[in-house]
Amino acid sequence: MTVADSGARTSDWRGIYQDRAVGALEAASKVPPDSLIVFTSYEGEPTVLIDALISTGALASCRGFQSVRGTRGLLAEPDVTGGFRLLTYAPHGRAIDAVSDGTADFIPSSIHTICRLLDDGVIIPDVAIVNVSTPDGEGYCSFGTSTDFSALAAKRARLVIAQANAAMPRIPSDMRLHVSEVDWFVEVDVTPGAAARAVVDDVSARIGQYVAELIPNAACIEVGIGAIPDAALAALRSHTDLGVHSGLLTDGLMDLYRTGVLTGQSKEIDRGLMVVNQVHGSHELYDFACRCSAVSMRAASYTHDPRVIGTLSHFTALNSAVQVDLRGQVNSESLRGRQVAGTGGSLDFAMGAALSPGGRCIVALPSTSRDGKHSRIVPELPTGATVTMPAVLVDYVVTEHGVAELSGKSLTERSRELTAISHPAFRDEMLAGSR
Repeated sequence: MTVADSGARTSDWRGIYQDRAVGALEAASKVPPDSLIVFTSYEGEPTVLIDALISTGALASCRGFQSVRGTRGLLAEPDVTGGFRLLTYAPHGRAIDAVSDGTADFIPSSIHTICRLLDDGVIIPDVAIVNVSTPDGEGYCSFGTSTDFSALAAKRARLVIAQANAAMPRIPSDMRLHVSEVDWFVEVDVTPGAAARAVVDDVSARIGQYVAELIPNAACIEVGIGAIPDAALAALRSHTDLGVHSGLLTDGLMDLYRTGVLTGQSKEIDRGLMVVNQVHGSHELYDFACRCSAVSMRAASYTHDPRVIGTLSHFTALNSAVQVDLRGQVNSESLRGRQVAGTGGSLDFAMGAALSPGGRCIVALPSTSRDGKHSRIVPELPTGATVTMPAVLVDYVVTEHGVAELSGKSLTERSRELTAISHPAFRDEMLAGSR
């Protein structure tokens, strides 16, 4: 990666930028064969550069990470990329099939672990390909909607290629990229895609109400994507003085902030700030994130560090699951032998909640599969299923049938609590499995 001299950041950054601005095809030609590449993900996916890399065949011998998901999934299709091998710790969409059929590789890891591997030099990216804003008056580019761990990779990579995107929101962040830290720029004007809001059905609404009752005033919260987190946030509108330290800033958090509930004034660190790593939602949310002084984008090495999270009193982690067994073990990533997701940040936040004074880890899920044929509370996890969260970290499990309180409970008591919140059609099965 290019290292700036002491004067470049304050004087002639415009000249540096002009000298390093090239077309997308030329930038693609700069990627050495056999490179390990890190791409920005979510709505920050550098689509113009990915298309150029595919069209020139530059990806054919390469492999690389995409943090959680890309908006199109092309990197999971070797027939499209010419043989590029995707490395993922959280498969989504087409990447699920690619991992299943062996054309992509799954790496068991949490988000904080990936950051630590980058920091420790265990993973050394040859190339970082990122999507950033155009430079500000001092020559700094914002990572916009998607800081993820690609921001850290851009500080570590041997070669940095950036889309300088005139349409990328400039969201306040402690992670910025100076012009002098980028080897090649490709100027684009591509509006980041927007994510549709989840539809909150009756089941999600009931679960959200139960979750909200577990969260005390002045707590600091973390939420993910989906109908249940959105329902829980809507049910928190009568709370006071909540804080946010989360992987994601969502439309639901924006709505709750506007009600005056999210003040962050009780946070021991980052007081008054909503500290997040990704902005995932509507274009209205992107505009809000740019204009709201309380929004602070941070590197994933900070947002997902359990030691940082543990300094926040009453930290409440809310995450989902595929299955929970009667011990309280949580599988959030495998289904019938297929890797359908990854650990992501759920384990990081659960560990942080365990370190937090008054902290709690809540796992929320519907009691059955969508077709109602399978219970998601199970006597024991199936052979080969992943234990994403050990039972010792889970304080509460919530379904539409109520709340199972697990902290301090024996195996017999846990089994009774979890059976009570399973779907009535499967309770005999739970009772038989608990004997």
